Amino acid sequence: MTLDLLIGMDNARDAFTGLQLGFSNTANESPAPECAPCPDSKSAGVQLGFLNFNKGAFRGVQIGGIDFSEDSSPFYGLQLGIVCWAREGTYAQIGLLTLRNDGPWYSRFSPFFGYHR
Repeated sequence: MTLDLLIGMDNARDAFTGLQLGFSNTANESPAPECAPCPDSKSAGVQLGFLNFNKGAFRGVQIGGIDFSEDSSPFYGLQLGIVCWAREGTYAQIGLLTLRNDGPWYSRFSPFFGYHR
């Protein structure tokens, strides 16, 4: 297994394991337009930046201003940020505003803490 270390302003990688450190981090960014996003793309690790995006299965931690996990992608882990948004998976969220796109409308958002299993 290879550990990736991505440092820069705009980090985008398909299926990484390791650390993304930058202003904007994207996990499971498919280079092929016919596979956007690829459902088989899987990443694990830590995203540390102002904007953190996940476009496939992700297991790990997102720490930043805006943490976002795409609709069809399961997220397993922890989101820490100002705004945290995820749908599928098992995760905890700590932030000023936490959003989950699952359940009745009144349970989809909360300040400070969110949880989905």
